[in-house]
Amino acid sequence: YEEAIAECTAILAKNPVSLEANNAMAYAMFQLKKTESEYEPYRNRYKTFVDIIVKSGDGKDPLTSFK
Repeated sequence: YEEAIAECTAILAKNPVSLEANNAMAYAMFQLKKTESEYEPYRNRYKTFVDIIVKSGDGKDPLTSFK
């Protein structure tokens, strides 16, 4: 999990909105028994981005991808 954290850190430095990296970072930190205050920002960021995507349209075609 330490390697995952290092890789996620590098990815998030370039792309802070990466869904996969935010989710993986939170998971790796949780597995390493980091404190909730350490992994929660990544978990919350992931949840927020997913909520935004879900609420912005149905994603079925270019005309309905966004509301």
